[in-house]
Amino acid sequence: NCSHSAPCPLPLTVRVSLVMFTATMEAIRESWSSYVGSQEEFFMLAVFVSVPPALVYYVLGGLFHILDLTQWPQFLYKYKVQSEPVDRTLIKKLYSQMIFSMLFVILPSFLLNAYLSIRWKSYGVGLRVDAELPSLFEFFYNLIGLAIAEELIFYYSHRLLHYPFFYKRIHKLHHEFRAPVAWACTYATHAWPFLVGGVICLVNSVNERDLNLLISYAILSFGSFRSWTTS
Repeated sequence: NCSHSAPCPLPLTVRVSLVMFTATMEAIRESWSSYVGSQEEFFMLAVFVSVPPALVYYVLGGLFHILDLTQWPQFLYKYKVQSEPVDRTLIKKLYSQMIFSMLFVILPSFLLNAYLSIRWKSYGVGLRVDAELPSLFEFFYNLIGLAIAEELIFYYSHRLLHYPFFYKRIHKLHHEFRAPVAWACTYATHAWPFLVGGVICLVNSVNERDLNLLISYAILSFGSFRSWTTS
């Protein structure tokens, strides 16, 4: 029986769940600490950090791209807001622009980010490769703050691109896709709007503070997901 002086014990299923959760988190902490200790810092900052957003963008975005091209399965395609057929004459140009953006915009940005994080480490700026997992407070505090910062930068930079001077010379090509597809966010006349609207918003917002590497994964993956869901 329960009383004020002797509160009821937690149900067995809750206690087992807490034990399993604690054991799982401890195993993840040990695995992460061991992995970080075995890798070069530059590799973690330049290569490893780019994998999650790349998977989100190219794998998940690719699945949506197939849906755009084939209009199959219909039970998913019917939910697309703009369901006009994709202009296939633009697809090859889209692919070439994606390759250009990856080789000459995204990859150099990650390399620069890694270099600056290491060089400015003593100033508390850039990404932090930490063997300890971030606390839940640190994770959500930075996740929410950086998501808001990225949203503001993206919004105002995009509005700037719609001013007649910039739209005619830079941004007009992006709107050749009357029925946008998932990968069309990288389709632009020059790398500059992609830099402003995407990579700089994400990578530089990550560089605003001494930020745990794992939190940057979440921020960059969110930005990658956002880019092809709002194109």
